[in-house]
Amino acid sequence: MSSQVKIAISTDDWIFPRRQAEPYEKNRRNENMNKNTLKIFIICLLLFLVTATMPALGSDWTQFQKDVYHAGVTTDRAPITDPTDYLLSWNYSLGGNIDSAPLVAGEMMYVLAGNNHIYAFDRTTGSLAWEQSTSGSAGFTIGSAAVGNGIIFVPTSDGKIFAFDAKTGTLKWNKTVGSGKQLDTPITYSEGKIYFGEAMGGHKYYCYDEEGNEIWSRTSTTQTSTQGSYYWAGAAVIGDNLIYGDDDGHIISVNKDTGADISEIDVSEEFGVTCGKIRSSVLYVEELKRIYFTSTGGYCFAIGFNPADGTFNTNDKHSEKVWYSTTTPTYYKGRIYIGTGAQMYSAGKGVYCLDSDLSGVIWNYPANVVQSSPALSTYYDDGDGEVYIYFTVNNATGGVYCLKDLAGSTSPELVWSYKDAKKTQYSLQGVAISDGWIYFGADKKYVFGLTTKDSQASTAPSASFSGSPLSGNSPLEVQFTDKSTGAPTSWAWDFDNDGTVDSKEQNPSYIYNDTGSYTVKLTVSNGNGSDAKEIQDMIKVTEEEQEQPVTSEGWYQFHKDAQHSGYTSSTAPDSANLAWTAEPLNDTYSLVPSSSVAIAEGKVFCLCNGPTDEYGNPLTSYGQLVAFDENTGQEVWNVTVEAPEWGSWSSPAYDSGKVFASAGKQTYCINASTGEVIWTFHNPTDLASCDGGPSIGDGKVFVSDWDGGNYYCLDESNGGLLWTFKVDGAYAQGTPAYKDGKVYLTCWSSTNAVYCVNAETGETIWKNDGFENGPCGSVTITDEGLYVTVFGFGTSDGIYKLDLTDGSVLWGRSDVSPSDSTPTVLEGKVYLSTGTSGYSELKTYCLDASDGQSLWETNASDNIGDWACSVAVADGKVFTGGAASGLFTGSSTLYAFDAETGSQVWSYEGCGCSPAIADGMVFSIGSGKIYAFKETQGSLLEAKFSSNVSTGKAPLTVSFTDESTGEGITSWDWDFDNDGAIDSTEQNPVHKYTAAGTYTVNLTVSNEEGSDSEVKAGYIKVSSQSSAKPVAAFTASPTSGKTPLNVAFTDTSTGSPTSWFWKFGDGSKSFLQNPIHKYSKAGIYTVNLTVKNAKGKNTVTKTQYIKVITKPVANFNSSVTSGKTPLTVKFTDTSTGTPAKWRWDFGDGSKSFLQNPVHKYSKAGTYTVNLTVKNTKGSNTVTKTEYIKVITKPVANFTSSVTSGKAPLKVKFTDTSTGTPAKWRWDFGDGSDSFHQNPIHKYSKAGTYTVNLTVKNAAGRNTVTKTEYIKIT
Repeated sequence: MSSQVKIAISTDDWIFPRRQAEPYEKNRRNENMNKNTLKIFIICLLLFLVTATMPALGSDWTQFQKDVYHAGVTTDRAPITDPTDYLLSWNYSLGGNIDSAPLVAGEMMYVLAGNNHIYAFDRTTGSLAWEQSTSGSAGFTIGSAAVGNGIIFVPTSDGKIFAFDAKTGTLKWNKTVGSGKQLDTPITYSEGKIYFGEAMGGHKYYCYDEEGNEIWSRTSTTQTSTQGSYYWAGAAVIGDNLIYGDDDGHIISVNKDTGADISEIDVSEEFGVTCGKIRSSVLYVEELKRIYFTSTGGYCFAIGFNPADGTFNTNDKHSEKVWYSTTTPTYYKGRIYIGTGAQMYSAGKGVYCLDSDLSGVIWNYPANVVQSSPALSTYYDDGDGEVYIYFTVNNATGGVYCLKDLAGSTSPELVWSYKDAKKTQYSLQGVAISDGWIYFGADKKYVFGLTTKDSQASTAPSASFSGSPLSGNSPLEVQFTDKSTGAPTSWAWDFDNDGTVDSKEQNPSYIYNDTGSYTVKLTVSNGNGSDAKEIQDMIKVTEEEQEQPVTSEGWYQFHKDAQHSGYTSSTAPDSANLAWTAEPLNDTYSLVPSSSVAIAEGKVFCLCNGPTDEYGNPLTSYGQLVAFDENTGQEVWNVTVEAPEWGSWSSPAYDSGKVFASAGKQTYCINASTGEVIWTFHNPTDLASCDGGPSIGDGKVFVSDWDGGNYYCLDESNGGLLWTFKVDGAYAQGTPAYKDGKVYLTCWSSTNAVYCVNAETGETIWKNDGFENGPCGSVTITDEGLYVTVFGFGTSDGIYKLDLTDGSVLWGRSDVSPSDSTPTVLEGKVYLSTGTSGYSELKTYCLDASDGQSLWETNASDNIGDWACSVAVADGKVFTGGAASGLFTGSSTLYAFDAETGSQVWSYEGCGCSPAIADGMVFSIGSGKIYAFKETQGSLLEAKFSSNVSTGKAPLTVSFTDESTGEGITSWDWDFDNDGAIDSTEQNPVHKYTAAGTYTVNLTVSNEEGSDSEVKAGYIKVSSQSSAKPVAAFTASPTSGKTPLNVAFTDTSTGSPTSWFWKFGDGSKSFLQNPIHKYSKAGIYTVNLTVKNAKGKNTVTKTQYIKVITKPVANFNSSVTSGKTPLTVKFTDTSTGTPAKWRWDFGDGSKSFLQNPVHKYSKAGTYTVNLTVKNTKGSNTVTKTEYIKVITKPVANFTSSVTSGKAPLKVKFTDTSTGTPAKWRWDFGDGSDSFHQNPIHKYSKAGTYTVNLTVKNAAGRNTVTKTEYIKIT
């Protein structure tokens, strides 16, 4: 069980003098350990996921020792002050020991634990963002991960690499490397590739691409080490070269792209010393053109390196004898810092500082076993070489230390240390530094984030908030959630825009009693400023609608009802008589493939999407919920909704005059008569539904967020969240089923489970997690049991019947093809559609409900079945679909079978997605339309047809669609040019018109009763191609908006171009005539279109045409931050998000509205600078407190809290000097001194003491002496 606590660290925990090391307690680093390989086969089913890219920030620490050189140095702030302000710090107890280095990318911190889990945290709050499992032997996660291109790559002790989406934790892939040897080296990431080596009997170094494909591997040339060649030895990327060491004491250089050998050195032979094993990673110092590394033989080595050809410069080699070391050296301003010791020997010499030529030891700080590589912050260096060194100690007390070093210093200053044997014991791998924080972990399963108030940049907060629900009937209670950044300390809410503060709570709720639209405003403040955000018409409150009476003939939810029964007492047509087809009036949208419909109040409710990619991912932001007239197919109303994601086959649901739909990240409740939105619910995880509802039962609405792994129970009346159920695995996949106060849920991937949950409380009643593959579909509930299908991309997965009381398996058919289909169970029979096009057999089954044996099934060669099609049964007939090509394109043919015998009754090409039946009609989606079939006894034969186009330039290809009505049509005779000749006898033919002209089209249809014709005179108009050179022109919609922005480009060129070449300005291109392009990053883009025909080509350029914006984030830097008066400073805007306006406040009463102003400070002082940036999406302010220091020579002065008292006496001294000093030196008169600005000093002996303060800045220094100032009795 993991838990999180905030820590307030007392001064007793921070030890300034070094304590005696505690006795050796255990030997967890036995280098002769045997590797136990745990083989876990995880099938990655969702390679199509589109992942977000992690930003590459200056504060990032994305791999071991920060970067590809393993520099271990940052210019970021780090905690250097006393511990009393450490109330912002946090720690978190994980499920296993921590023996690998933490990472930071963006606002996330990552750490691996010995329970073979990876954890991702908000780096400043310590809240767990996500957690995923990997594999391997417990306790031996030693290798360090790396982040690159939005992916985190994780090595394991059983020889695997796992790749997760760094933002969401979604598994992208995992691969077993070679023969599965233990992976202990840090992963190095560079330019889309990862590099790592194997240990414990393995002797290869590897290069993989970020998709998990091996690029090359190289076998060690010596292979004499019994533990394998590469234990911790991480590689540096230097130009086109990869450099690493091995357990045989060799240093190797290879080509990073091919693995080809360049150079290899036997270090012992080259240096004439006993090297031992090289278990440090390689440090490259670019300014010296040298690499540095340590060895277990007790040496630090340096050797020149030539990046141009990858060779070593043996004329520039150096070594220094120190102590056993596996740490990676760190370099700064002519000094090398290394740790020494080994926990297995319970000994070490702490940290060494050497000169960069390794000609001698400058100092040694004895901290016992330091196996961590020192990490350095240079933020505080103003020219004196002031650097802070952070390292952890791998002994029974463990902990983290901060040392201060200066240029020319022969000994370091211990600034602080934190040790707690109950939490910090055995801290092996060191720290990561980011933006005022340090992070480290320990064997006691704790990970720490430490900071101080002084190490945090002071900024004003940025207001942001959300609310749920956003609409509903009065009285409407809305829960508001503060999402502001910048550590606000106060909140002022105005819920109705009347200028009155309604609440000062951080996360208040508010009840709206009156109908209307309400604007909400939040103002947040802290000691550095304030910010406000206002959302116009955020809350919409309506009157409760009168419930509409319903009939018993409807098909109200997915698969008929909340139990997913899938059958109705309605009649159903005996022939493929098409009553009507329909599609949205707005041709931007089409019906979602694989989705089903809800039928009530004489309407058919359908979910629609805009353009999508091949996986069903939307290319636009919006979709529609459309109501069609049940009898005519006429559109009654439509509502704009979020675009359904991931090829969703979520289906609408109806109850008590309301229709519900899950689309994107929202669930909508809509008046079924008028189309008016009553309320909406936004998934708290901001993740989208896929096949997760809605389902309605006893006043509750059940939905899910799919890859968030959560099911939500909502109040049907207002959309309020009643409870959340988190599944054990990756995906909350199915539409929930409800019966008798219980809701039944499924979990797909990682953990494969079916759950029975109390519908009132969300508590688990039982679960069955014993499935080999994932229960993917929605379950069917009957009095006799629960039926569920299992899906993977294998050849078989099965269907299972479970006991309703405890979830135990009553029977299973593992030989049945994979399916996401929901079975229909009727009169002792189970009807099921199975198979995945291109992966497994497509079949439809009828099984005995008592034992699962087949009663009849279709032939696999007929391809009648579809993994996403749920069969419907009525009037003695079974209706199912045959899969189209592709996974997310739905079914392409609707079939009707005799329910008893399995003989085919009829079929219709064009639809087939999960049928719905009501009022004697069958409804099914296909080809972006809805098809309605109805028996029409004795109906007259009537010929009808349509086409996809009716005008265009030659050659013009036209697809004709038969829409004739009447029973038993047996033939179709088409005459495409009215010349009396039959040109086609297909039902839905395609014809190419090659010559310009106007054409009359004739269709004659026939059945046993006779024939009928429809003639459309002048129906097809074909024009000739132009003989002129084309002139390029185009439009786009939209031309501005938030990221990601999908833009539809429309070619309006003249002169009949035959080819098109688009350049979108972000490096992407297209050769389509009318492409849709997604801009993923904020920016201003110039678009080019080149059109061409046989006569020539022409190009049009629209400069700065597309503006992709986000709310701006203000930032800036300056040419100087300190100097003498008068001081001229050039400010440079570095804000992101494409701001359009700038407002500077320089802190001296002056302002500017230029983007990059130059300002002169005329008076000495310390100035706070503000920059506010703004665009159409909002504004943001950054405040840099005391940023500009305009100085004169300082004048020293001070006060104290007391001047007399009994020993021991603590005195707090306060600097009151003028002239902006930068450094302080106190002499307390008792032999002690301090360099803090406002120190606290304890006088232990009686006496009278003279106190001196010397202050200094770039303009000079000054001393004040207060004689006999402190009197102690």
